Amino acid sequence: MKILIDNNLSYKLIDHLKSAEIQSFHIKNVLSVFSLDQEIWDYAKDHKCMIMTKDNDFDELSQLFGCPPKVVHLLCGNKSTSYIADFIMSNKSSLIDFYESNNENCLLKLSD
Repeated sequence: MKILIDNNLSYKLIDHLKSAEIQSFHIKNVLSVFSLDQEIWDYAKDHKCMIMTKDNDFDELSQLFGCPPKVVHLLCGNKSTSYIADFIMSNKSSLIDFYESNNENCLLKLSD
């Protein structure tokens, strides 16, 4: 599973996810913090990554273009990085299932 972490989530999540053997990349490391949503979308598609975000703009792109890429929309408000990391870890099996499933469902919303 490869996850591209959007700007509205901390780059520090990479270390948390690495310890759970989840390959992840942050926008600031592979593109730019100033990247447009379409650029992020295209990068994720080209590199077979799932986009993880708190931004509903990717919900709309998912409805417009379908998948790939798949989008994980975290609905957990303004929380600490460690809280979000724990939240992701508690949903790891759902994330893996979503990532490995066919492309019928392109959007996964996770709420705390």
